[in-house]
Amino acid sequence: MSKKIERNYLEIISVNDLNESKIISEEYFIQLVDPVSFQLNKFFYKNVGKKHQWTDRLNWTDKQWINYTSDKSIKT
Repeated sequence: MSKKIERNYLEIISVNDLNESKIISEEYFIQLVDPVSFQLNKFFYKNVGKKHQWTDRLNWTDKQWINYTSDKSIKT
């Protein structure tokens, strides 16, 4: 049995393309993770990915996760 898997990415090319939300929540916020945490990325990948059949990085070593999250174009 085969299942089609679709992966989507959010890419922000220009800050000018962002639209400010009309709803302000004091319950949630967005914050850049600094310093970089490969463990957090690995955790999200495994836990969020369970429902979406994310499997290609499940066998990555810690060194592979560190290399991935050290890339300046990757932000969490």
